[in-house]
Amino acid sequence: DYNYPYSVNWSAYGSQRSSGDNATDVKVYIKQTINTENGDVLLMVRMVNVYTGKKVEFKVKPEKSFKIVVAGGDGGSDEGAHNGGDGGNISVFVDPNVESYNLLHYNKGGDGGRNSSYSASNGRDGTFTVVVKEVKF
Repeated sequence: DYNYPYSVNWSAYGSQRSSGDNATDVKVYIKQTINTENGDVLLMVRMVNVYTGKKVEFKVKPEKSFKIVVAGGDGGSDEGAHNGGDGGNISVFVDPNVESYNLLHYNKGGDGGRNSSYSASNGRDGTFTVVVKEVKF
């Protein structure tokens, strides 16, 4: 069933006693294909974790949403306040034949830890870029 709302979460971890981890960067590849059973247009999507090389692939109808989450980990507040981790950078490569897609994303930096005398820095938000180019996989 190509109506399933896919969601991939490769967020970083927070810690009570240290700074939050930085999230991974992700590359998302989107190309169009045809369902051989009924002729409907489908999207083929590949998400790649840049740090580990792990890949997630699926097909979805163009009107259905899919989501990638690469949030930075929150900083801890035990034994002082610690900085939040950075959000991951998301690079999307869309084949020129793709007419529409509905990609949701969340790549905010983690919150800095806070205690009674100090507030640590939040992590930076990740970037989000879209490049239209031929996609093969």
